[in-house]
Amino acid sequence: MKRASWPRSLEGRLLLRLGVLLGVTLIGGLASGIGAALHAAKTLADDGMADKFVAEFMGDVGWMFPVLTLAVLVIAAWTLRASLKPLRAVSTQAAAITPGAIAVRLPIEDLPLELQPVVMAVNEALDRLAKGFETQRQFTADAAHELRTPLAILTAGLENLPTTGEIERLRLDAERMNRLVAQLLGVARLDGQPLDVSQTVDLGEVAARVVERFAPLAAKTGCSLAFEPAASPVLVTGNTDALGDAIRNLVENAIAHSPPGQEVTVGVDTAGAVWVVDQGPGVPLEDRDRIFERFWRSRERRGSSAGAGLGLSIVAEIARAHGGTIAVMDTPQGGARFVLDVPLAPSVVGSRDTDL
Repeated sequence: MKRASWPRSLEGRLLLRLGVLLGVTLIGGLASGIGAALHAAKTLADDGMADKFVAEFMGDVGWMFPVLTLAVLVIAAWTLRASLKPLRAVSTQAAAITPGAIAVRLPIEDLPLELQPVVMAVNEALDRLAKGFETQRQFTADAAHELRTPLAILTAGLENLPTTGEIERLRLDAERMNRLVAQLLGVARLDGQPLDVSQTVDLGEVAARVVERFAPLAAKTGCSLAFEPAASPVLVTGNTDALGDAIRNLVENAIAHSPPGQEVTVGVDTAGAVWVVDQGPGVPLEDRDRIFERFWRSRERRGSSAGAGLGLSIVAEIARAHGGTIAVMDTPQGGARFVLDVPLAPSVVGSRDTDL
């Protein structure tokens, strides 16, 4: 037979114990009252008034016990909930601590003395985590900066050499290293101070610049890069450089997954979305929840030199910083379609509401 267990809730346990205590007290009081009444009734028995006395006593007093019990339980429950309110507030604040808000600490001023040491210990643990997090971020940024100069020298030297099969492979390796360094710097920036997303940005212009910049890279890999602009300017509130990085990573990912001779298409619509379509193998359904994690690569690409699994995670973090989303879906041709949605600028939304 399974043994009965206490409620897991602290409030439930306290309320149960208080209810038992009050119940015992009330039952004891009721028993004492009945005993006194019986004693009085015994003295009146000779006069024939015992039954009348007991009936009057129970009629006048008996109804008070269940009402009093209910009232005391309601007051006890309200008191317990009010006493635990600061703890619930701290729990809500603790749930809001994320990697992007790691400097937040839990307040202890309104907490009971018994809980303050626990919250202070949690804050100290968060301090240690923040210090380690900052050390890791700084190391990533420093390492990436240190690699930029030698990689730039290496790339320039390779460009001056006669083109052969081996030299071309070295150039591609150098380009991949340059992209990796740029991604590491992007990760370090995202992990540092929060992005300033207060600028008014023309999403179409940002996407057009990325396409213009990466058209030669697509041609070098045997692909073509097409651009489908929106019918009118697409103004969003965000960060120009960060949105450019997001679109750049989507385009690089599409080029890397498209076979030679295929086309990569970048488009912008007036709802504030940028979409990138490739002609590659697509993304399996079971991988779609993981491709935006840092350093995650599909089983087929593990062990290869094709990327480090950072690009799409950078896109996801930039989308979150803008209050937007990033999604992937299949295309009828079998490739993948990535859609970056960014909220439109308030002025654009207001003008559309007025038109309606």
